[in-house]
Amino acid sequence: MVLFGITILAAGGAVTLTMLVFVPSEKIIFGVLTLIGISMILTGALRRMLEKIPYRIGAVICFLLFLILRPINGGYLNFGTGRLMLPQELYCNGFSALLGLPNPGFFSTDYFSVLP
Repeated sequence: MVLFGITILAAGGAVTLTMLVFVPSEKIIFGVLTLIGISMILTGALRRMLEKIPYRIGAVICFLLFLILRPINGGYLNFGTGRLMLPQELYCNGFSALLGLPNPGFFSTDYFSVLP
């Protein structure tokens, strides 16, 4: 799974490079192929640990993490009725966008961050 994830990640990099060269106005940074490749690599690397978690508990944990992390691209986390604003220093560069922390000038036609 990890090797196939690396292949998908490389394909995402090729799409990014192609778009930057030929259609820079429609650049794709951290697109869906990048997300799928990274997800496959992480899943393959963490597989043994993840298999120890009962699937129902894992599903609940994933759902709760999604609800909390869903607005991370906007600068905060959700906690039911409250919001926790995140420090703007986290949204500092292009690579932080990979995690879901894009800087104010970040733009991508096809953007899927690792978080949420």
